[in-house]
Amino acid sequence: MNQYWSLYQDATKFWMNVAQSSLDTQTTLAHRLPMMAGLPPAPSQEMDRMVTEKVKAISDGMMDASWIMGTEMMNAFHKPTITSFAKASLSIANAGMAPGHRTVKSNAKRLSKAK
Repeated sequence: MNQYWSLYQDATKFWMNVAQSSLDTQTTLAHRLPMMAGLPPAPSQEMDRMVTEKVKAISDGMMDASWIMGTEMMNAFHKPTITSFAKASLSIANAGMAPGHRTVKSNAKRLSKAK
């Protein structure tokens, strides 16, 4: 029963992170869409940042997910339990999405600061 509870907590945390990232994405888009439309003209560093941070988050997420996939799946195969593969899958998804979550959260905070 403890394994199921642990899996439930991990899944809940995962979906809470996804929900928070969705809110942060809406905040970021609310600030950036007018910049992209040219109202007011966006600083060139912000336009560059929009692209470079996404490429960095994607590549970091792929590397992190690959690393966790190797370690978690090896553990799941060596000590299989009823929840080990589900927990390994959640760990891989968390590792892959964490850089994106951090990036969008920092953007929402930075762009929401009063100027």
